[in-house]
Amino acid sequence: MTINNPKTLKLAQIILSRVGICDYWKLLKLMYFIDFESYYVTEKSITENTYYHLPYGPVPDQYKSDIIEKGIKMGLWERTGEHSLILKNAEMIEDIKLEKLDETFVELILEKYGSLTGKDLVALSHDDPPWYLTNEGEKIEFELVKWRDSEITHSEDITEKVMNA
Repeated sequence: MTINNPKTLKLAQIILSRVGICDYWKLLKLMYFIDFESYYVTEKSITENTYYHLPYGPVPDQYKSDIIEKGIKMGLWERTGEHSLILKNAEMIEDIKLEKLDETFVELILEKYGSLTGKDLVALSHDDPPWYLTNEGEKIEFELVKWRDSEITHSEDITEKVMNA
């Protein structure tokens, strides 16, 4: 099976390994916050996904087919309910590596937001400029993350920790 974006699957695998059973919204919002925080600090996203403004917050392009369904078909995760997943096989994509700096972003965002529910993360994403400065169905430009001015969606401590990593 061809993997269109191996880093996307790797990131989903890492998130699921850390948070356990995860509804789709939690998974997709954690991916969003990781990618956009990375862009905020380094002007580079980890997965290079394109994100879109949907009613329940930002989601990566083709999230259902390229992340959820592909991961299931590859045996990486399985459904635990209609809209939730659990990691099934952590070893299948071990050969896909993230850079050290990318791993730092992942760890810091999961530390900050990993205990929140999908519903909490949807609400949080609605307070984030990249989402509320776009209209439903529109592509969310990464540059909009520079409009963040609140600790709700950006934390100076994350920037500081990343820069010192």
